[in-house]
Amino acid sequence: MVVIPNLFIFPNMTRSKFFVGAFLLALTLSAGADVVLDRSIEFSVDAPKGAKINSGSSTKGNFVTVDFTDTVRREALQIQAYRVEKSGGFGEPIPSVFSKFVAGMSKQMGTAPAKPIRTLSYQGHTLYVVSHLGVNNTAGLRVGMTTVAFFAERGSWNKMITLIFISLDNVALTDEQLLKRFAVLKYKPVAT
Repeated sequence: MVVIPNLFIFPNMTRSKFFVGAFLLALTLSAGADVVLDRSIEFSVDAPKGAKINSGSSTKGNFVTVDFTDTVRREALQIQAYRVEKSGGFGEPIPSVFSKFVAGMSKQMGTAPAKPIRTLSYQGHTLYVVSHLGVNNTAGLRVGMTTVAFFAERGSWNKMITLIFISLDNVALTDEQLLKRFAVLKYKPVAT
Protein backbone atom coordinates (compact mmCIF):
# COMPACT_ATOMS: atom_id res chain seq x y z
CA MET A 1 0.00 0.00 0.00
CA VAL A 2 1.29 3.45 -0.92
CA VAL A 3 0.80 6.19 1.65
CA ILE A 4 0.64 9.77 0.37
CA PRO A 5 1.33 12.60 2.81
CA ASN A 6 -1.79 14.54 3.67
CA LEU A 7 -1.43 17.61 1.42
CA PHE A 8 -4.76 19.00 2.55
CA ILE A 9 -3.81 20.00 6.09
CA PHE A 10 -1.57 22.95 5.20
CA PRO A 11 -3.39 26.30 5.52
CA ASN A 12 -1.23 28.06 2.87
CA MET A 13 -2.06 25.58 0.18
CA THR A 14 -3.06 27.21 -3.10
CA ARG A 15 -5.96 25.99 -5.18
CA SER A 16 -3.58 24.49 -7.76
CA LYS A 17 -1.67 22.56 -5.07
CA PHE A 18 -4.97 21.23 -3.76
CA PHE A 19 -5.95 19.89 -7.20
CA VAL A 20 -2.48 18.42 -7.75
CA GLY A 21 -2.79 16.65 -4.38
CA ALA A 22 -6.27 15.35 -5.25
CA PHE A 23 -5.01 14.19 -8.64
CA LEU A 24 -2.05 12.35 -7.09
CA LEU A 25 -4.34 10.67 -4.56
CA ALA A 26 -6.70 9.58 -7.35
CA LEU A 27 -3.77 8.23 -9.38
CA THR A 28 -2.43 6.28 -6.42
CA LEU A 29 -5.80 4.72 -5.63
CA SER A 30 -6.56 3.90 -9.26
CA ALA A 31 -3.03 2.56 -9.92
CA GLY A 32 -3.46 0.12 -7.07
CA ALA A 33 -7.20 -0.42 -7.44
CA ASP A 34 -9.37 -3.45 -7.98
CA VAL A 35 -12.51 -2.71 -9.95
CA VAL A 36 -15.48 -4.26 -8.18
CA LEU A 37 -18.20 -4.73 -10.79
CA ASP A 38 -21.28 -6.82 -10.21
CA ARG A 39 -23.50 -6.94 -13.29
CA SER A 40 -26.35 -8.68 -11.46
CA ILE A 41 -26.55 -5.81 -8.96
CA GLU A 42 -25.58 -3.23 -11.62
CA PHE A 43 -22.97 -1.52 -9.46
CA SER A 44 -19.24 -0.76 -9.57
CA VAL A 45 -16.54 0.90 -7.47
CA ASP A 46 -12.74 1.00 -7.44
CA ALA A 47 -11.37 -0.52 -4.25
CA PRO A 48 -7.72 -0.11 -3.23
CA LYS A 49 -5.47 -3.16 -3.39
CA GLY A 50 -5.83 -5.13 -0.20
CA ALA A 51 -9.50 -4.26 0.30
CA LYS A 52 -11.58 -7.10 1.72
CA ILE A 53 -14.11 -8.05 -0.97
CA ASN A 54 -16.82 -10.60 -0.32
CA SER A 55 -19.71 -11.69 -2.53
CA GLY A 56 -22.34 -14.35 -2.47
CA SER A 57 -25.91 -15.28 -3.16
CA SER A 58 -28.89 -16.88 -1.54
CA THR A 59 -32.44 -17.68 -2.52
CA LYS A 60 -33.29 -14.05 -1.76
CA GLY A 61 -30.64 -12.52 -4.05
CA ASN A 62 -27.00 -11.46 -4.36
CA PHE A 63 -24.66 -9.30 -2.30
CA VAL A 64 -21.21 -7.73 -2.52
CA THR A 65 -19.34 -6.15 0.40
CA VAL A 66 -16.12 -4.14 0.24
CA ASP A 67 -14.17 -3.05 3.35
CA PHE A 68 -10.99 -1.00 3.50
CA THR A 69 -9.20 1.65 5.54
CA ASP A 70 -8.09 5.04 4.23
CA THR A 71 -5.13 5.91 6.47
CA VAL A 72 -4.72 9.35 4.89
CA ARG A 73 -8.23 10.45 5.87
CA ARG A 74 -8.34 8.32 9.06
CA GLU A 75 -11.49 6.58 7.81
CA ALA A 76 -12.76 3.11 7.25
CA LEU A 77 -15.24 2.47 4.46
CA GLN A 78 -17.73 -0.34 4.21
CA ILE A 79 -19.73 -0.75 1.01
CA GLN A 80 -22.68 -3.14 0.86
CA ALA A 81 -24.60 -3.79 -2.37
CA TYR A 82 -27.68 -6.00 -2.44
CA ARG A 83 -29.97 -7.41 -5.10
CA VAL A 84 -33.10 -8.68 -3.41
CA GLU A 85 -35.44 -10.81 -5.50
CA LYS A 86 -38.89 -9.45 -4.85
CA SER A 87 -41.46 -8.27 -7.33
CA GLY A 88 -43.63 -5.28 -6.57
CA GLY A 89 -41.03 -2.84 -5.28
CA PHE A 90 -40.38 -1.83 -1.68
CA GLY A 91 -44.07 -1.51 -0.80
CA GLU A 92 -43.67 2.12 0.27
CA PRO A 93 -41.89 5.26 -0.92
CA ILE A 94 -38.09 5.04 -0.83
CA PRO A 95 -37.68 7.96 1.63
CA SER A 96 -39.83 5.95 4.04
CA VAL A 97 -37.69 2.85 3.47
CA PHE A 98 -34.54 4.83 4.31
CA SER A 99 -36.15 6.42 7.37
CA LYS A 100 -36.96 2.96 8.74
CA PHE A 101 -33.44 1.79 7.92
CA VAL A 102 -31.99 4.79 9.84
CA ALA A 103 -34.34 4.18 12.79
CA GLY A 104 -33.08 0.59 13.02
CA MET A 105 -29.43 1.69 12.77
CA SER A 106 -29.92 4.40 15.39
CA LYS A 107 -31.58 1.98 17.80
CA GLN A 108 -28.81 -0.58 17.35
CA MET A 109 -26.07 2.05 17.87
CA GLY A 110 -27.89 3.76 20.73
CA THR A 111 -27.54 7.22 19.20
CA ALA A 112 -29.76 9.50 17.13
CA PRO A 113 -28.60 11.05 13.85
CA ALA A 114 -26.46 14.18 14.32
CA LYS A 115 -28.39 15.95 11.54
CA PRO A 116 -31.66 15.27 9.73
CA ILE A 117 -31.67 12.86 6.78
CA ARG A 118 -30.76 14.65 3.56
CA THR A 119 -30.57 13.81 -0.12
CA LEU A 120 -27.65 14.19 -2.49
CA SER A 121 -27.83 14.14 -6.28
CA TYR A 122 -25.11 12.04 -7.91
CA GLN A 123 -24.87 10.86 -11.52
CA GLY A 124 -28.53 11.74 -12.00
CA HIS A 125 -29.65 9.64 -9.03
CA THR A 126 -30.91 10.50 -5.55
CA LEU A 127 -28.78 9.25 -2.68
CA TYR A 128 -29.93 9.39 0.95
CA VAL A 129 -27.44 10.56 3.59
CA VAL A 130 -27.40 10.47 7.39
CA SER A 131 -24.63 11.00 9.95
CA HIS A 132 -24.24 9.66 13.47
CA LEU A 133 -21.59 11.01 15.85
CA GLY A 134 -20.15 9.49 19.00
CA VAL A 135 -20.82 5.91 17.93
CA ASN A 136 -18.92 3.31 19.99
CA ASN A 137 -16.84 1.08 17.75
CA THR A 138 -15.45 -2.34 18.59
CA ALA A 139 -12.23 -0.79 19.95
CA GLY A 140 -14.22 1.36 22.39
CA LEU A 141 -13.56 4.60 20.49
CA ARG A 142 -16.24 7.15 19.63
CA VAL A 143 -16.41 7.50 15.86
CA GLY A 144 -18.49 9.38 13.33
CA MET A 145 -20.49 7.45 10.75
CA THR A 146 -21.83 8.95 7.54
CA THR A 147 -24.11 6.54 5.70
CA VAL A 148 -25.03 7.03 2.04
CA ALA A 149 -27.72 4.82 0.52
CA PHE A 150 -29.05 4.26 -2.97
CA PHE A 151 -32.28 2.37 -3.62
CA ALA A 152 -33.83 1.27 -6.91
CA GLU A 153 -36.82 -0.84 -7.86
CA ARG A 154 -36.07 -2.99 -10.88
CA GLY A 155 -39.40 -4.75 -11.41
CA SER A 156 -38.62 -8.29 -10.30
CA TRP A 157 -35.93 -7.21 -7.84
CA ASN A 158 -34.90 -4.36 -5.55
CA LYS A 159 -31.48 -2.83 -5.16
CA MET A 160 -29.85 -1.26 -2.13
CA ILE A 161 -26.30 0.06 -1.90
CA THR A 162 -24.86 1.59 1.27
CA LEU A 163 -21.52 3.31 1.71
CA ILE A 164 -20.64 3.75 5.38
CA PHE A 165 -17.75 6.12 6.05
CA ILE A 166 -16.42 5.64 9.60
CA SER A 167 -14.37 8.61 10.83
CA LEU A 168 -11.86 8.04 13.62
CA ASP A 169 -11.97 11.84 14.09
CA ASN A 170 -15.72 11.58 14.90
CA VAL A 171 -16.83 13.93 12.10
CA ALA A 172 -19.81 13.95 9.75
CA LEU A 173 -18.93 14.26 6.07
CA THR A 174 -20.33 17.13 4.01
CA ASP A 175 -21.89 16.69 0.58
CA GLU A 176 -18.75 18.15 -1.02
CA GLN A 177 -16.53 15.68 0.84
CA LEU A 178 -18.76 12.78 -0.19
CA LEU A 179 -18.72 13.79 -3.86
CA LYS A 180 -14.92 13.93 -3.82
CA ARG A 181 -14.76 10.45 -2.28
CA PHE A 182 -17.20 9.08 -4.89
CA ALA A 183 -15.00 10.51 -7.67
CA VAL A 184 -11.85 8.84 -6.26
CA LEU A 185 -13.73 5.56 -5.86
CA LYS A 186 -15.28 5.86 -9.34
CA TYR A 187 -18.50 4.85 -7.62
CA LYS A 188 -21.35 4.01 -9.99
CA PRO A 189 -24.65 3.20 -8.27
CA VAL A 190 -25.95 2.14 -11.69
CA ALA A 191 -23.41 0.33 -13.89
CA THR A 192 -23.88 -2.22 -16.65
